[in-house]
Amino acid sequence: MSTPSTNSSIKRREAEDLRPVPEKVAKLINALCHSALGRSAGVEEMVELAQVIARAGDRRAAVESVLLMEASLVWLAEPWFWKLLSRAATEKEMGDFVGSVRSGTPFDAAISRVIGSDQYIQRASRRGIGGEGDVNLLQSIHIDLLGRLAESSEVSRALKQIRAVGAARYALEILRSVEFRRNYLLRLHQELLERMPGEPEMAGWLKRENLGLDLLAVRVHLLAGDEYFNRVAR
Repeated sequence: MSTPSTNSSIKRREAEDLRPVPEKVAKLINALCHSALGRSAGVEEMVELAQVIARAGDRRAAVESVLLMEASLVWLAEPWFWKLLSRAATEKEMGDFVGSVRSGTPFDAAISRVIGSDQYIQRASRRGIGGEGDVNLLQSIHIDLLGRLAESSEVSRALKQIRAVGAARYALEILRSVEFRRNYLLRLHQELLERMPGEPEMAGWLKRENLGLDLLAVRVHLLAGDEYFNRVAR
């Protein structure tokens, strides 16, 4: 049996559902969904995310809600499977990837696990990029993550690392390197803010203490910022 307080809560939620979403907030939510889902927000998503922003008092909570949707993580992960395995992920592979990220695994660590998989190692062997065995694996990782071959001065040290810690751990170190993060930040700023990052801004991101930030956390920071809001909500 409903109590007066229960009925009051239901009526309050219904009133919130009927409240029109402010135009700038609606533009932000649609932009977030396009960025993370490849489509505009549905009616229910629009209302729900607008309520998240209103309750939290800032945009970060809504951004995090969008990015941690299963569909969003699939959208962000799919290009990585094509890049690393030259094919779409199987249902199990994608389920494992998304499930691990939603359970707290950093996005870059989930990527590194794909690189440590038998499927990736076998593909690296077939590519024949750098020679044989571990050299192929090393050069595949460098091509896929840095867009270049490892230089001769890097090969000996890198091979020792791969043999000591494995492909996944070595890949994670690359994913948290200054070189990878610089390239990632350049692409992300162009994608989300339509500009290149300034030198002081880039220097801040590339400080040692920030290199381990989850790639999703970097995306959240830019999507929740005033600059992104002012660009998409104008």
